[in-house]
Amino acid sequence: MSSVARQGRVLVTGASGFLGRWVAFLAAQVWEVLGTFYQHPVAVPRVTLTPLDICDPSAVDALVTRWRPEVVIHTAVYIGEPARMYQVIVEGTVHLLRSAAKVGAFFVYVSTDLVFDGEHAPYTEAAMPRPILPYGRMKWEAERAVMAYPGRTLVVRPSLLCHLNPPDPRTRRVLDAAYGKIEARFFVDEFRTPAWVTDVARTLVELVDRRASGLFHLGGPQRLSRYDLAVKLARALGAPTTRLQPGYREESGLIRPRDTSLDSSKACRLLRARLHSIDEGADREDVGRWADPVIRRQAPEPGDPGAWHTTPGGERST
Repeated sequence: MSSVARQGRVLVTGASGFLGRWVAFLAAQVWEVLGTFYQHPVAVPRVTLTPLDICDPSAVDALVTRWRPEVVIHTAVYIGEPARMYQVIVEGTVHLLRSAAKVGAFFVYVSTDLVFDGEHAPYTEAAMPRPILPYGRMKWEAERAVMAYPGRTLVVRPSLLCHLNPPDPRTRRVLDAAYGKIEARFFVDEFRTPAWVTDVARTLVELVDRRASGLFHLGGPQRLSRYDLAVKLARALGAPTTRLQPGYREESGLIRPRDTSLDSSKACRLLRARLHSIDEGADREDVGRWADPVIRRQAPEPGDPGAWHTTPGGERST
């Protein structure tokens, strides 16, 4: 990433979100950044924030046409009611693509490892997506819309995102389970390649700075089960681990990918920014413990929790 700020406008959607605010914060050290939010106004240093419903094509077009960004980084997402989820993930992306094309912007899309079925890990960028979750199917549909964009595009696929300062929603659930506040079981037979949110934001901003195009996986270097990840996060925060209960996907009744581990060697070969393991980043002030630029309650992330007490990102089998 360049060390000296230069001219250039970047639009970051979802700048109040977990990943979006880190992307906006780091991008603002290089470019002029306009961030958008839907329901949760926040303050991010050096970032101008404005409300935007990406499901409103007129509002999207008015903002993009007026501000004329050179780069659009689309991190906004919604997890919940299926019809609204489709409007945000698929239709909202299409609205942004159409408006970005009018100003010739470089379009950057944040997707997910859940575009894969979990049966052929580790996944490289050459692997064919076969999502089994509604969220994954919608993200894959949005990816295909991005691929049809007439200008330059970049698609990145992170895995689970973690942070300790303050703890992200997943880590807070781990702490609640560790201290006996909730009953939860963490799967020993579901695997991901979790990464620190600060690392993913840094790598994404460097990719944009290099004007890299195409597809990049941004998973961490450790393949971990949900249970192993929970234990590592609890230990990193000095919490007891004896109450963390292992569980199995088959016993939970959830339909979830078994192993969506990503091979991120393509990004690692290209970039200066590192994707640290959960072990490496846990004690680093510039990785897992970097003070959040916005301190507020965060919404759950897609595909969570990997425990039985709630089921966003999964479906009960029939």
